[in-house]
Amino acid sequence: MASAFSHTLAALVLGKAFQHPIMTWPVLLSSAVCSIVPDLDVIGFYFGIHYGDLWGHRV
Repeated sequence: MASAFSHTLAALVLGKAFQHPIMTWPVLLSSAVCSIVPDLDVIGFYFGIHYGDLWGHRV
């Protein structure tokens, strides 16, 4: 199962694999943060949002 760590690693590796002037460290870090955002759904479990709900992990 993928985790926030593996999502981040994949974003950074793919960003560095394609050498392009736009791939600066701020862009890479932004992509890493954006790859983690879907995993923040675990916070919703505390508030009663279930896995299959609209705001859950999978719709």
